[in-house]
Amino acid sequence: MNKKTYIAFDQYQRYQTIVNIISFYHQKNPNKVFSILEIGSNEHKDLGLFLPQDKIVFTDLILTDSMKQDPEFQQADGTNLLYGDNSFDFVVAADVFEHIPEEKRSSFCCEIKRVSKIASVICFPYQTTENMDAEERLNAYYKGLYGSDFIWLKEHRVCGLPRLEDVDAIYDNLQVPYFKFFHGNLKIWEKMWYCHFNTCAANTTEEYRHTIDHYYNTKIYNADIIPPCYRAFYISTSEKFEELQKWLNGQWNLDTIDEDILNLILSSHQYMVEQYNVNHKDSIGKSTMATLYWAREGENYQESKKYQWSYNISEHDFRILIEKLPDSVTSLRFDPMESTCVVEDLHVYSNQGVLQVVPENAIQYEGKYVFLDHDPRIQIILDGKQVTTLDLRAHVTPLDYPEQEELLAKLFRDKEQATEAQQKLREQMEEWQTQHKIEMEEWQTQHKIEMEKEEELHQIELKAQETKYQNMLDTQAKEQDELLSKQKEIQASLDHYYTHYHAAIEQREDLKRQLALAQHNYNMISNAFFWKITKPARIMLDLIKKPFHNSCLFSLIGKGLHSLKKNGIRYTWRKVISKWNYWRDAKKSVQIQILSEEELQNQRKTVFEKKILFSILTPLYNTPEQFLREMIESVQAQTYPNWELCLADGSDAEHNEVYKTVLSYAKRDKRIKYQKLQENRGISENTNVCIHISTGDYIAFLDHDDILSPNALFEVMCEIERSNADFIYSDEATFSGTIDNIITPHYKPGYAPDTLRVVNYICHFTVVSRGLLNRTGLLCSKYDGSQDHDFVIRATDNAKLVKRIPKFLYFWRYHSNSTSADISTKSYAIKAAYELIHEDALRHGLSATVESLPICPTMYRIKYELTSNPKVSILIPTKDAFDYITVCVNSILELTTYQNYEIIIIDTGSTVNEVFDYYESLQKDSNIQVLTYDQPFNYADVNNFGVKYASGDQIILLNNDTKVITPDWIQEMLMYAQRDDVGAVGAKLYYSDDTIQHAGVGIGIFGLAGHYFNGFPRNDVGYMGRLYWVQNLSAVTGACVMIPRKVWDKVHGLDNYFDIAFSDIDICMRIRRAGYLVVWTPFAELYHFESKTLGYMTTPEKQERFQKDVARFQERFAAELAEGDPYYNPNLTLERTDYTLK
Repeated sequence: MNKKTYIAFDQYQRYQTIVNIISFYHQKNPNKVFSILEIGSNEHKDLGLFLPQDKIVFTDLILTDSMKQDPEFQQADGTNLLYGDNSFDFVVAADVFEHIPEEKRSSFCCEIKRVSKIASVICFPYQTTENMDAEERLNAYYKGLYGSDFIWLKEHRVCGLPRLEDVDAIYDNLQVPYFKFFHGNLKIWEKMWYCHFNTCAANTTEEYRHTIDHYYNTKIYNADIIPPCYRAFYISTSEKFEELQKWLNGQWNLDTIDEDILNLILSSHQYMVEQYNVNHKDSIGKSTMATLYWAREGENYQESKKYQWSYNISEHDFRILIEKLPDSVTSLRFDPMESTCVVEDLHVYSNQGVLQVVPENAIQYEGKYVFLDHDPRIQIILDGKQVTTLDLRAHVTPLDYPEQEELLAKLFRDKEQATEAQQKLREQMEEWQTQHKIEMEEWQTQHKIEMEKEEELHQIELKAQETKYQNMLDTQAKEQDELLSKQKEIQASLDHYYTHYHAAIEQREDLKRQLALAQHNYNMISNAFFWKITKPARIMLDLIKKPFHNSCLFSLIGKGLHSLKKNGIRYTWRKVISKWNYWRDAKKSVQIQILSEEELQNQRKTVFEKKILFSILTPLYNTPEQFLREMIESVQAQTYPNWELCLADGSDAEHNEVYKTVLSYAKRDKRIKYQKLQENRGISENTNVCIHISTGDYIAFLDHDDILSPNALFEVMCEIERSNADFIYSDEATFSGTIDNIITPHYKPGYAPDTLRVVNYICHFTVVSRGLLNRTGLLCSKYDGSQDHDFVIRATDNAKLVKRIPKFLYFWRYHSNSTSADISTKSYAIKAAYELIHEDALRHGLSATVESLPICPTMYRIKYELTSNPKVSILIPTKDAFDYITVCVNSILELTTYQNYEIIIIDTGSTVNEVFDYYESLQKDSNIQVLTYDQPFNYADVNNFGVKYASGDQIILLNNDTKVITPDWIQEMLMYAQRDDVGAVGAKLYYSDDTIQHAGVGIGIFGLAGHYFNGFPRNDVGYMGRLYWVQNLSAVTGACVMIPRKVWDKVHGLDNYFDIAFSDIDICMRIRRAGYLVVWTPFAELYHFESKTLGYMTTPEKQERFQKDVARFQERFAAELAEGDPYYNPNLTLERTDYTLK
């Protein structure tokens, strides 16, 4: 029984509507546990029935004794709440506003808005002539029945029902977004209250009221918005509410209410009350006994080992609570009464969880246990569990009660039908047995013939095996002879070595003598006058050679020569021009972001509401003096002044200038904190020392040889005030010498957990709150060299909100000793990365192996182990196109290494005979289905049709003009799709000329959506290596995409409205709205033979349909298009797909 649908209708109206509002936010964040403050709760805490997954604090102005004992209740005055700003996600008041004096209502609205973070909700009956007249009539009716005013209606008269214009004025003065709507038709509301008043005096008629409430709650509530309405709802939100408003409008069922049924129920209510009392006048006050027998192992149930309870048979809801059962009980039996009866809603709870029940002598019918025996018995299954406490609940009704007459009639009618069916089945069985006997005799004769043939074949095969085995023995004997011969040769060699041992000793001594002579000659030469006077020349030669080893320029020349050798002049020249344009634009883009002195002065004058102290952590180790000075001065140049620079120095004794340099700055600037370490503890431990001496609210990380932009902390502070994010990072640029010489600008995507695992794209500038640092923990020394990658992964996992600032706030110095120059020289860092990524997988319940990518050792490929072997359903819509469909299906059958899959071909109107012949040949495979779709073509509807026949846990949508390249393509997508947080996985697709057709989809490109790197060479690495690693994106193409069945069902599949375009992008966007990630992997590769010039608008009719889909997409995702793709960078162009600058 769904308890909440049986509560009073007016409470259901209020709470279910509040649930509809909060559900809008739940569908955006499915796993989010919201904090909710309810003002004016009742003792039953009914809101908890509707929102069991959320954390609710219940309050009232005056608490009863039972409320005071309940830890979920707090005393609170809604007009003066003692909670801080934004303390709760939602604040709701379902039955308070109309009971507050008029002069305090403004304060009430102000307070609940202040305390709420996302939204506040109030509902109340509002002042109209019709509402006040209805309340007067109801109160008069109640007073005529019971001699006094109905207390709530009396309070309405005293305080005065709120006027809508007054409430509008309150919210207008608060200057917050809000909207209102109305619910509860006044006529229905008044009739329902007459029903409630009629049952107040007789407990025995309460179940009729519950029935009527249940009918209203399940049949009428969703359509009860026909004016005039009794109650108004006001919702105030922290952001634009249009999307919420549209969501709520979609929750109402605008079908006409069947008032005839409702009036019949309500008008006959008085008769039902009277009839109930007549039927039960003899049973009122009568009691019966319920018994619980217990036994230990090997014992039978005995009268001496039982519990008994006496209860009134008119009170059907029954409960037994035993706090301590005898020790070692192994079996229990419950006898509800000593008479025929009906038992329903039977639940047995214990310290070991919910226990299973099995009736011994009942008929199970319509979810009830019907006992026709006068000794009803129900076994409680313990299954060896050590049960000590028991809570048994049931609804028990004697079988001779009038309300069971219909049940009995149906039961015996069904029983007669079952008997007739059983007799018919028995006759059919006898007929089948006769036929089976004849067929069995025929089969035995045929089987005997086949067995004789198989025996003959077996003898032939056996003879062949004997011959093969004899040949194998002969071969082994020959190999053994060869081995013995080899051993003799080895022994002869050993004898030779033993014989010449002394000669070898003599040879060694001779070599020693030659070495001593060479050493003597070297000393003679090195001390000679000529060698000494040529030393300057030799030093100069070393200096000339040195740039060739570490110079970026000569490194690039080397790469160019390698490209010439491998790819030829034309390709290399295009590459050089592309690189040159990129560096030119990169330098320009960085210069654009450099602020003028006037802009910097304006930032320095800015006063923020929050007083945040930033602790900038910089571990030092043998830092070159010039680098150290530039780093410190970049911090001192910050336009936001509230910072401290925490330095932990692990430099060795030969680099004492580090200490002297820092001291010279620290004497003049007290914001610089410095600690000299006794020894170098490594990058992680040195950084942890910085953490220990820091006191800031937020922690920033800065390497000892890098530089901050002067507006770095200012921009971070703006983001904190804007969003209260606890993890913030920015774009960065690598430079050589000075920041005018930019080598590589890094325009980063928004937070993408799968991307982050395979490459530490966040890196610099990273800022975290103190609270997040405490939740994450310190840096881990076992990952030194990749400690920042480990920390960023752990911190983002624990963060409440991760935000990116798409500006260059950090400049990473390129020099011969930095990791930006050559990480491959630090193999320990790469090994540490393997381990930390493996540990991260384990934290998420997965096992994985890690390897570096060929393009860069610090970019990784993760191979997750599959946790199960789910069935995969591959859907392929097709029409004619014999050459395409055969290549596609054959490539799956011949190459795919994953075994548990099925292929569902959906034919949309083929007419070519050879296609049908091919279908017929495929039907021999039990894992292949061919379906016929006979409606006008609609890509979305075709796939939705196919999914209905799919039995897999994973769905793959696949175009018919594709061809599998990588045999483990399913595993590569499944390793991500198996995760609960992933909703779609896309593949890497190539045109027939080996150029890229699909490497993920960007939202907003070309105004709508575009394929990244479309037309690039197959082996191109893409921007910053993006074509080589797994990443999170906004969408992937439907030409090859895997979607978990549970996610498909949750978002209701493809939208049939998009009949020609955008249905694949649309479902990806809806999947992301539902809280799931979209993943693209370059390791699942297929050909997609779509023409590069193929368009949607080949006919006027298609052009019109395409424009319809465009308009629909733009309307549905207007907010996302305006905000920009979170996995793209706003500094990059939307006019191309190549990741170049605007």
